[in-house]
Amino acid sequence: MKEFFAVRKGRIPGVYSTWSECEAQTAGYHGAECKKFMYESQAIAYVQKMSSTRLGKRKALKEKQQAMMDDFIESFKKTFQEASRNDRLLKKLKTVSDYPYDLYHVHLYRAAYDMQLKIGELNKKIETLEDHIDEITSDDTIIG
Repeated sequence: MKEFFAVRKGRIPGVYSTWSECEAQTAGYHGAECKKFMYESQAIAYVQKMSSTRLGKRKALKEKQQAMMDDFIESFKKTFQEASRNDRLLKKLKTVSDYPYDLYHVHLYRAAYDMQLKIGELNKKIETLEDHIDEITSDDTIIG
């Protein structure tokens, strides 16, 4: 009687007809999941069914990614609004004839410095989001 070997978690998840093919996909793979079945339909169902914990982890990771993206967008909006406000204030101050020239430049440099800090914070958030995106894409399962 023919046997079917299902690899749920391995290098290339899928249904294989020999143990050596199955072993090639799971040997040395951390957390590999495979099982032998008498019927191909059972093997296919096993491969297609993800464990509930993996679904929960993936959902939690996507929710965390969305929350971080929302925070990033909010920070970006605030930074942009602050930059616009600072620019408007500096333009008003520039038109005042009795405003000391050096003091104007101090405010201008301070605004530029604050913007650089904000941009640095946003870049860190972008890196964190990219790391989470990499985690999600590397955890995706391909069913062959």
